[in-house]
Amino acid sequence: MSMRRRSEPGTEAAQAFVVGAILITGIVLTTSFIYLSINTPAATKAGEYQHAAAVAADFNTLCYSITALRASASSGASLSVPIRMSPAKESLIALPAAAGTISFSPATEQVSISVNGTGSPPAGPWTDEEFTHTDRFKVEIASGNATLAKPRYARGYLESNHSTTPGKIGGKDLGSANITYENFSWNTSLPANTRIVLKVRTDMFPDMRHAKNWSDCPAIESQDGFNNRSLAKIASVSPGHQYVQYRAELSTWDPDLTPTLCNVSISYNFSQPEVVLASSSGSISFTSNHCYLPEHTLSYASGAVIKKQQDNEFVLGNFSISAAKAGSTTEIRISLFDLTGTSVPAQSGQPTTIIKIYRDDYGLISDSFYYPNLTLNITTNYTQAWSDWLNKTLDAAGLVRSSDSDYNLSRPTNNSVRVVFYGHDDGVKLYLDKTTVQVRIPT
Repeated sequence: MSMRRRSEPGTEAAQAFVVGAILITGIVLTTSFIYLSINTPAATKAGEYQHAAAVAADFNTLCYSITALRASASSGASLSVPIRMSPAKESLIALPAAAGTISFSPATEQVSISVNGTGSPPAGPWTDEEFTHTDRFKVEIASGNATLAKPRYARGYLESNHSTTPGKIGGKDLGSANITYENFSWNTSLPANTRIVLKVRTDMFPDMRHAKNWSDCPAIESQDGFNNRSLAKIASVSPGHQYVQYRAELSTWDPDLTPTLCNVSISYNFSQPEVVLASSSGSISFTSNHCYLPEHTLSYASGAVIKKQQDNEFVLGNFSISAAKAGSTTEIRISLFDLTGTSVPAQSGQPTTIIKIYRDDYGLISDSFYYPNLTLNITTNYTQAWSDWLNKTLDAAGLVRSSDSDYNLSRPTNNSVRVVFYGHDDGVKLYLDKTTVQVRIPT
């Protein structure tokens, strides 16, 4: 006869507890897994969205800061801009944040503005030894020397004039717009209490209709003997101009003495196929490292921020280029930003990177001068963004895209965009300046 052993009440309770605990743990784990599988991506994605917006705001601040340096009166002005490199960890269930990378290249994203002229100039320099083609007031010429006329007037002047029509103004024709002006030289004899001031101006038209007024041209003081001055930064002189004119102002404070001027000369270079007015380069780029959002790149270049994500690219804001129509004349305004400094390859590791920027130099290159045509050449990794923005901007300004009208846009290579502005009979009016900014990113 077999006897069945009875279970102890405590043992059954323990077994029930263990089974219940296992079931509850399984339910909790299953529920947690379901919750995390749904909410972890959502929380991570939300953080990545917030970071994408934050770093875009940081790059806009960088853009505004560089533009602000252009307006600064101090060549040593500096600013610091923080760039948030990774999403903030605001959720306990979000995946660990992955930092993006930042880089700086002073050689990429190149922009240049040039003039493409025809013809060729005579061998330079142009030397005016006899002052044959001049208009004079109280100045006389003898044996190639210009002096104040007798009786010695206190002041007088002479202006070069190559017009064949009496009463009209005519600049010296150098044969082509592909001209870069180099030096201005002359000889003087300056007794005590005498003075000679010279001025130079250029234009695209022979009648000098758009040249600066003589009163607005910088005065170049003479020293006794041989004088030589660079024309590179004379505000009334521009490369890309075919016609040039000079003026000499003679004065004395002693009626028995006169200053003497002779051998005025202007040297120049001829460039083919075009003469470059100015150029710039440099870009600062951030590339994301997200888990869920599509990767994207933000780049500051040429006064704007460009965003590239998958196959799409577009401009956040505007490049520093604008256009307008004034009657039949096309007016272009360009501010170049040249970024200099040590190249920084893509780097990460810091939650925040501080970019320091310094204003090195500023120059006004074309103060609303006129040119027969202008070519904007852009070498870029963002040809689609540039092309779309330029077409939209120029169309909104009323410019017509056609070689018979205002401009034409092309993409000669996979990484270049070219815009040609046609002056036709009226010329293209250009305001052009350039700011040089030094960039420092800690490594």
